[in-house]
Amino acid sequence: MGVLDRSEFVWICRIVFGNLGNVTINEGNRMSNDTNILPNVSNSGLKALATASLSPQDQSQLRDLLARNSEGKLSDQESKQLNLLIEQIDELNLLKARAAFTLRQQKNAGEL
Repeated sequence: MGVLDRSEFVWICRIVFGNLGNVTINEGNRMSNDTNILPNVSNSGLKALATASLSPQDQSQLRDLLARNSEGKLSDQESKQLNLLIEQIDELNLLKARAAFTLRQQKNAGEL
């Protein structure tokens, strides 16, 4: 399974979205829903994206922030950090789903 830190995640998103004319990042850093597949990504790239996860450091930070949030002990800055991590997870999950979908489409079309 691939593990991505924040900088790698941002780099991959820029590479992927920069190569797709019909997928854009809007002002909220969210992918548009113009397409559900990633046609310009190699098979090995799709497999890496489909199995990517947060880095152990980010996972640990997320667990800590979630625990402290449930206790009502987050500062404003920590709350913002938690929201950023959750947004990153949402984006990563969407990217993973699109990569997995593309792999299935290629397999069904006999391209793999």
